Amino acid sequence: MKCVQHAVGLTVLAMLFVVSCRKNDATAVPDPTGADANIFSRVEHMYHIKDSLSGRTWDFVYNKYQDPEAIITNVVTDGNPNQYFLYDWQKRMVQYIRMFEFENGFETFREFVYDPIKRNRIIRDTGYSFGRIVNGRPVEYTQKLLRRYWYDSLDRVIQERWNLLEPQYPDSMTFTYQYDQRGNLIRNGVEYDDKVNIHRASRVFMFLDRDYSVNNPFRSRAYTQKGMPKHMETGLHNERYFLDLDLDDANITYPSDGPPVPLP
Repeated sequence: MKCVQHAVGLTVLAMLFVVSCRKNDATAVPDPTGADANIFSRVEHMYHIKDSLSGRTWDFVYNKYQDPEAIITNVVTDGNPNQYFLYDWQKRMVQYIRMFEFENGFETFREFVYDPIKRNRIIRDTGYSFGRIVNGRPVEYTQKLLRRYWYDSLDRVIQERWNLLEPQYPDSMTFTYQYDQRGNLIRNGVEYDDKVNIHRASRVFMFLDRDYSVNNPFRSRAYTQKGMPKHMETGLHNERYFLDLDLDDANITYPSDGPPVPLP
């Protein structure tokens, strides 16, 4: 399958994603949707320990169904806003908003539409960039983007298509995602560990990053008893690997770890 790219107006957006353009092989791998059942696998707190970002933190808030409701940082900036997740009565994510702290400003505002047959599959979303929220709706935004999604038999997104909804820039881009025999996303220059991928703490995390990998593309200094990484040092090939957070060197805590304090 080829990766078709028409880059005018979408080049900057495309830099947020790592794309693999190889033949897809939906081989039998562990079910990637069952990893979030255990409360002790929830990501609870992240603490950056490197250079100018030292001391930056992210706290994860969950609802009673153990789905993420918010990720709150102690330093809100461009590229590092707070994140909010909204759900419908069927416990499906319907909005994902990355917000600043002034005048209801947002970095991105996304709304999701589900397949009427396979009701837990998101088939498209509309995203708005850099605007404000008024009466619950995005206004004064700079860009509007439509994304469509296709899945394999394991409910992993294997293709998405972007269309910029602006008459003067009728551009589109198509991305494909392939997995190896171990169930890991094929990415150049990456070596996986043999533990539990951090995205598998939530179906929401897997979808947003289009990464349903079984293992982590980095080696943690320590892991929980459940095999979740307690440290993330991502390096060049994994920059902003998790939920677009700037986590090139950060510690991670989970509910079973006790208070959210830096690891030694």
